[in-house]
Amino acid sequence: MQPFCVVEIFHKKTKKVNVVPRNPHVFEGKYINISRRGDGSLYPALRRPCYNSLFTFKDFCHAAAEELMAVAGLVEKKQMAEK
Repeated sequence: MQPFCVVEIFHKKTKKVNVVPRNPHVFEGKYINISRRGDGSLYPALRRPCYNSLFTFKDFCHAAAEELMAVAGLVEKKQMAEK
């Protein structure tokens, strides 16, 4: 039996009209998110994992690094295609 892990706290969501996100997500992965700043630069943010005996901090670091390298390859390909 796997341990129970709560990642989200449920709350009432209200939708605002005509709101432009300041730093919209360009990529939402399993372990990382990539956002774009107002100046156009990209930056990664780590998501919160649920650790247990089968998925440790070390496993998360390896998985996040693999996902980050995959995204970096996609960004590089896109930049090369734009030139």
